Amino acid sequence: MKNFFSKLVILVVLNPLSRLPFGVIYFVSDGLFLLIYYLVGYRKKVVFNNLRNSFPEKSEGEIKKIAKEFYRHFCDLIVEAIKVAGLSREEMMKRMHIENPEVFEDLYRKNKNIIVMAGHYNNWEWAATAVPAFINHRCKGIFNPLKNKEFNDYISVSRSKFGMELVSKRKFYNELIPVSGEKPKAVFFLSDQLPKNPYKTFWTDFLNQETGFPYGAGVYAIKYDYPVVFGEVHKEKRGYYKTRMKVITEYPLKTSQDEILEKYSQLLEQQIVNNPQFWLWSHKRWKRSKPADYESGFDK
Repeated sequence: MKNFFSKLVILVVLNPLSRLPFGVIYFVSDGLFLLIYYLVGYRKKVVFNNLRNSFPEKSEGEIKKIAKEFYRHFCDLIVEAIKVAGLSREEMMKRMHIENPEVFEDLYRKNKNIIVMAGHYNNWEWAATAVPAFINHRCKGIFNPLKNKEFNDYISVSRSKFGMELVSKRKFYNELIPVSGEKPKAVFFLSDQLPKNPYKTFWTDFLNQETGFPYGAGVYAIKYDYPVVFGEVHKEKRGYYKTRMKVITEYPLKTSQDEILEKYSQLLEQQIVNNPQFWLWSHKRWKRSKPADYESGFDK
């Protein structure tokens, strides 16, 4: 019965929505905003607390304005995620383009496997889906499989339709191991999640708060000598984005895990400070604190 209901939702709701014109899609988003912000109040307490703590210098009126803009953008993300299934390659490349693909091209010519770090900022889903259409690297991204097989398969097909190879979290780290003679790969990390283990965490000051970042990208960059690139997604207007690439380090063996993650956190923070409405404020980002007996470094 559960599988039947899931198939019905995909067939009757998601597939038709994905084929609607963008004007209609954004009409749906506007209605969703009224529902989520005014009627349901989805995670409003989390959003407002995160904003107040991140921007203590802002007035309550400014915080409310950012929050409302965030919810409008959040609803756009929902319908844009659904729309992916109905987008052609040409349409996606028009609506999400890479501003400076030469960053990838240079590293590809040097036969370099790379790590791409990004945050839950702007439309990270479209960025990850579209990037493989622009570059020569094989693209691999972490995917946490859903318990519902029908929805899991539907989302997996949508996200990988332009070349992103999705790998489950349990198998992902095997994909990082370099293979001689293999086409260079780009491995994608969304590195602003809250780590589960506060001891194996990089702690730094971020948005006026002591904040933990997962060590993964920094650890594997140095372990396998993968240059690290930061993907900075910008919203040009509704339904149109661009991604600007910034090299964090081309020579990871000359730096450290902490330096890589510190640079990443600074780049992400600056992007958020410039346009705070586009970050995922509904995430319970600061529910853990740095342990009193914490020692810096992953291998300790």
